[in-house]
Amino acid sequence: MSAIKRDPMSEFASEEVIEIVAGEPVSLKQKGVYVLTQSPDSHQDGYGFLVVGDRFPRDTEPQSLKESLVYMSTPKEIEELKNNENAKEALDLYFLNVAKGNQALAKQLVKTYYKRVADANKLFSTYKEGWKTDKGMVFVIMGPPSRVQRNRQREVWLYAQNSNNSEIIFTFYRKTNTFTDQNFELVRYPEYSSFWYPFVEAWRTGNVVE
Repeated sequence: MSAIKRDPMSEFASEEVIEIVAGEPVSLKQKGVYVLTQSPDSHQDGYGFLVVGDRFPRDTEPQSLKESLVYMSTPKEIEELKNNENAKEALDLYFLNVAKGNQALAKQLVKTYYKRVADANKLFSTYKEGWKTDKGMVFVIMGPPSRVQRNRQREVWLYAQNSNNSEIIFTFYRKTNTFTDQNFELVRYPEYSSFWYPFVEAWRTGNVVE
């Protein structure tokens, strides 16, 4: 849960410009983010959308599967995943290492974690996959909130705690960007770490119940 905020445009580089002619059908076979605009030199008046694979919101490609492990991984593990060019092998090693060699636990972690990622994709995808959004990040680790309060500019997620603790609260503010008006950014409070990391540890020890 990094406190550093980046310009969404910094995440992308233009790879191709496709001219659309009125009245002619267009088929976009390459997965990725597209911006529909009248001027390829300016995206300010554009509309962004995501082209996904046939199995979306599920993901079966090892390369992107290992990328979505970022929320439950240490910096060292993230670096190891990036450096291993064999994505399938990297995934197998990752889950076996986290499960300390327990194959049954490793399989459980794979099934539970990627179901949560698929659910985040289904619920929160806009111009990027749902798990990559702030809402998706919280959803993957914490699960669905107990209650949600929302208005036009803000959404508050509340998670019930036990009788000895108050609710955990996450606040998201709408921040429109070039691609979508459904972009919500999490307010990152330092005190989140006191319960965020125990939830991450619950994932790593197989104590998350789906």
